Amino acid sequence: MTYATAPSRAAAPPSGAGRPRTVGLLLLLSALALLGVLGTYRVFVRSLTGQQVERAAMGGKGLALRAGGTSVTRVLDVVSVSSVALALLAAMAVGLLRGRWRSALGAALIVAGSTLTTEALKHSLLHRPTWLDGAQNSLPSGHTTVAASVAAVAVLVSPRGLRPGVALVGGAYAMVTGAATVVAGWHRPSDVISAFGVVLAWCALTAAVVVALSPPPEGRGHPGPTHRVVALFLGSSALVTGVVGAGLIGLTARRLPHPLGEVRQVAAYAGELAAVAGAGLLTTALWLVIVPVVDAAGQAVEDVQD
Repeated sequence: MTYATAPSRAAAPPSGAGRPRTVGLLLLLSALALLGVLGTYRVFVRSLTGQQVERAAMGGKGLALRAGGTSVTRVLDVVSVSSVALALLAAMAVGLLRGRWRSALGAALIVAGSTLTTEALKHSLLHRPTWLDGAQNSLPSGHTTVAASVAAVAVLVSPRGLRPGVALVGGAYAMVTGAATVVAGWHRPSDVISAFGVVLAWCALTAAVVVALSPPPEGRGHPGPTHRVVALFLGSSALVTGVVGAGLIGLTARRLPHPLGEVRQVAAYAGELAAVAGAGLLTTALWLVIVPVVDAAGQAVEDVQD
């Protein structure tokens, strides 16, 4: 005599049905981010007009700071080798304590890959023509790369319920750090924009590797409602600031090579800072949508998803 048995609640094994498509999209995003870095380099470093736009922006920075000092550069004091090491160790520890060893390893890959790529691009692979000055290449910004990568791993290892808030705080920290390097005169705005591209490329590449090696169970890895709302807000803000930045930069470029008055120089500065904000907001929005896939990789279906 046979008896009906209750449906099993055992965890469903990971499904590879959508893995090739997901991995392909993540690799495509990584490639597009890298192309964005190279495009920024081509427009603002390898063209005379681009260099003139950034020189005008830096002149506008001086005029803006003359109107009122700022203490934003103090944020740069917290970016050092020791602070990065401590932040990475803390992030990996949180990931391991949550039982997300893939996230812990992913955190190390994002920080190390982003930092090494930035250093290689800045000091070995990219060069700056000396049309306007004899300055060496400074693209991408190392400080911004560090801040953005640390913010990204903080989002990665955070519990799902806290992740949107961590993304907002971390993204703001990375953008303020990038802006501070410009205000301090350490970097040009294009250096900061390209740094966000480097970090996004490594975030997407890390996610692709994790999904390829350990696909999430069926129905897992999708961003929850809160993730989607915050990502939509960040993405919309990126669109607005990006359009404003592109418009002001375009107006500046059209005026060149004629001399620019103070108002136009300040407008160029505002446009480039808007572009910096747009890059940071877009990077944060995309990562917030992607990161649930990494978090869900290899995890059981019973784990609660927000």
